Amino acid sequence: MSSRLFRYTFIVRLLALLATILLVAWLFYYTHYYASVWVLLGVAIWQSVALVQYVEQGQEVFRRFLSAIYYDDYTQSYAGGQTNASIAPLQQAFNRVLQKFQEIRADREAQFAYLQAVVQHIPIGLLVFDEAGKIELLNPQTCQFLGLPPSAQNITEINNELAAFREYLAQTSWAERELIRLHDAYKLVQIALRRNALRIRGKLYYIVSLQDIQSELDDKEMEAWQNLIRVLTHEIMNSVTPIVSLAGTIEEDLQLYRRDLPTHSEEEATGKVLTLPYKEFTETLDDVQAAVQAIQRRSDSLKRFVQDFRHLTKIPTPQLALLHVKPLLADLQMLYREEFRKANVQALFEVVPENLQILADRILLEQVLINLMKNALQALDNKTTKHITLRAIHDRMGKVLLTISDNGAGIEPQARKNLFVPFFTTKKNGSGIGLSFSRQVMRLHGGSIEVQSKLGEGTTFILRFS
Repeated sequence: MSSRLFRYTFIVRLLALLATILLVAWLFYYTHYYASVWVLLGVAIWQSVALVQYVEQGQEVFRRFLSAIYYDDYTQSYAGGQTNASIAPLQQAFNRVLQKFQEIRADREAQFAYLQAVVQHIPIGLLVFDEAGKIELLNPQTCQFLGLPPSAQNITEINNELAAFREYLAQTSWAERELIRLHDAYKLVQIALRRNALRIRGKLYYIVSLQDIQSELDDKEMEAWQNLIRVLTHEIMNSVTPIVSLAGTIEEDLQLYRRDLPTHSEEEATGKVLTLPYKEFTETLDDVQAAVQAIQRRSDSLKRFVQDFRHLTKIPTPQLALLHVKPLLADLQMLYREEFRKANVQALFEVVPENLQILADRILLEQVLINLMKNALQALDNKTTKHITLRAIHDRMGKVLLTISDNGAGIEPQARKNLFVPFFTTKKNGSGIGLSFSRQVMRLHGGSIEVQSKLGEGTTFILRFS
């Protein structure tokens, strides 16, 4: 309708202009009305200018419309300000088209924002880069794994310490799935990597996903150990309990028999004769009673040992609360102050920043810290200069770390691998419960516990809170 009106208006104006020109020519050649000729000639000029402006006005509207589409600018509006009635329908049509484009753009931006939010919050790291190594997409999980700032522009900014990952990216042919270990100053992480290549408009992009499977492995391992402990303790208790009961019964019978046993003088007076000489018989009785008592003591000890291990499967759910770390460590320092003095240990407690807070169960966390402090003190037994450092800091990703370090003899690599395994201990009188308990407590807090050690230099335990 708008284009038809524009066409009709243009034809009418053009015909009017032609009629005026013809009238000017007729008056000029066949009459002497020169004044009328000049007036009509002025009218013709005005009609020509108006016709050109009319055409240019429509072209300007169309040009602005194409320019808006080209520059992706849908904020323009053609409503109002135009006196040409034939252009108004065209303006309205363009406004409707631009409004539709604006709605499509808003939907596209909303979808992009939604996808961005999903990418930013999924627990899997995503890294997208092109053939030149330029990073196109980087989510917080990837930053955490690789130690990259969110503003990273190129994969060359990946920390040189992550050699395994850099080698993986440099491979010309990648496996569909690969497992690598990433190390940083405080943590060992096992990462499952997947890669895919995508070509868009002739440009090649690489999509790499990184998934931390260390926590899942730890959970499965812990679950397996707990199941094993439940089975073992159940079977052991079933076997030990009757032994304890039987030993107690024999002990009571022996005491009753000893009480009713006649003395040597009563034996002579009554004429009762024992199978063995009196002294030899009482000595044998003493030996039997001592053996039964030893069995009972050892059975009770084994029973208590099994009950202790049962506690590993019955750790209470942490009652989380916001704790200030500095008072917590101050209480721990006060608790061990006398032991530090007697053992001549130089202890350093440091909290940076001083108002550092964590979400934790104070009672369970204190028990973990006591276990680690006890281990640190025992590791210094054969040292002349003794140092223990307990430090609370933020790591590069903002996580809270509690580290307990000593300058003891260190731990053998093989022993270090099994350090958190239940029943495993490097101490002569150790039960293998403390570190396993500590690990479970940290897992219940959503955190982790790691150990770093060098022979002859010392050991550091790291508590990492989520």
